[in-house]
Amino acid sequence: MNIYNFIFCYFYQKNGTDIGGRIFGSGMLFFTIMMHFFLLDEVIMIMTNKKIFAFFTAIRQDNKFLFPGLMISTLFFFYSSKRMLILMKHFEERDEDIQRGDTNRIILYIVVPFILAIVAVAIRQKIYGV
Repeated sequence: MNIYNFIFCYFYQKNGTDIGGRIFGSGMLFFTIMMHFFLLDEVIMIMTNKKIFAFFTAIRQDNKFLFPGLMISTLFFFYSSKRMLILMKHFEERDEDIQRGDTNRIILYIVVPFILAIVAVAIRQKIYGV
């Protein structure tokens, strides 16, 4: 199970196994993907002084809120009921020792990239004086 399926299944199970769980799991998965892209963008920005995800600045201000909603709804439909049954079966069949470390894995996959991205922004501001 890759990390993105794991994150979705973790939050799906924590928030309930109904439509609300799919929406919350999709939202947290979108947040995680954006944190990983943001960290990648900041590391590349420090090394090359070029922003690779500059297309967000080209989007009009009133349309910036449509992108997260579109992505969350896309992920919601991507994780259909049939796919959820297969993923949750794999998620629940894992070893008990592995299941005890689920919270640690969530911290590793979500919180650590978020903190590293903030540190990278601070480093970039100190280097380039932005």
